[in-house]
Amino acid sequence: MSKPSDSVIWGAVLLVVGAGFLLWNLDILASMETTATWVVVALFALLGLAFIFSYLNKRSAWWRRIPGFTLLAVAAIIFLSARGVPSTWIAAVLLAGIALAFLVIYASDREERWWALIPFGSVAVMTAVILLSTRPDVAPALLGAVLFGGMGLVFYLIYALARERQRFGWALVPAATLGVMGLVALAAYLPAALPALAEAQRLWPVLLVLAGAGLLGYAALRASRQA
Repeated sequence: MSKPSDSVIWGAVLLVVGAGFLLWNLDILASMETTATWVVVALFALLGLAFIFSYLNKRSAWWRRIPGFTLLAVAAIIFLSARGVPSTWIAAVLLAGIALAFLVIYASDREERWWALIPFGSVAVMTAVILLSTRPDVAPALLGAVLFGGMGLVFYLIYALARERQRFGWALVPAATLGVMGLVALAAYLPAALPALAEAQRLWPVLLVLAGAGLLGYAALRASRQA
C-alpha cells in the first residue's frame, strides 16, 4: 500500500465498510433489515469487482485479486446468512473464495508465483475438512487423513508441476512427511469403517517399505547410468 492509488482504494473500502457497520450497530438500519442486507451484499460484491477490474487495468498489482475474491465471497456469505444457511457452509464459501484467489494468482504466473499453491492448497484442504465435519458420522481419524494427505498432495504438486523440478526437490520432504501422517490417520480409520480390513491394516507400513525400496532402486539406477 505504498502507492497513492493503493491508499485511495483501501481508504475507500475502510470508509464504506466502517460506515456500514456503524449504521448497523446504531440500529439505524434495523427497521429495514431486508433492504439493508441486499444493499450490503451489493456493496461487498461491487467492492470485490472493483479490485478485480483494477487488477485487470494494472496486471502488476496481482495482490488485488486476493481482496477482490475475498470480498465477493463475503457478499456470498452475507446472502447465505440471510437465507439461514448453516454456518459451516458459510465458512466453507469464504475459504473457497480465498482459495480461488490464490489459484488464479498461481495460474497467472506458474514460474514466479509457485508459492501461491501453498495457501491455495492449505485453504482448499481446510474447506474440505470443514465440509466433511458437517456429517455426524465422520470419524476424527478420517478428517486427519484428509488434512495431512491433502497437505502432502499440495507440496507434491509444487514439485510435480514445476518446469525445473530439481529446484523444487525440497517440496518432496514435507510431501512425504505429511503423506505418511495421512496414511497413519487413514490406517486408524479403516478398521472402524471396514471391519474386514482390521487385520490387513496392520500391514500398511509395507507401502512405505516398497516406496523406500523403489526410491533406492531408482537412485542406484541413476548412479549407474552416470558412472
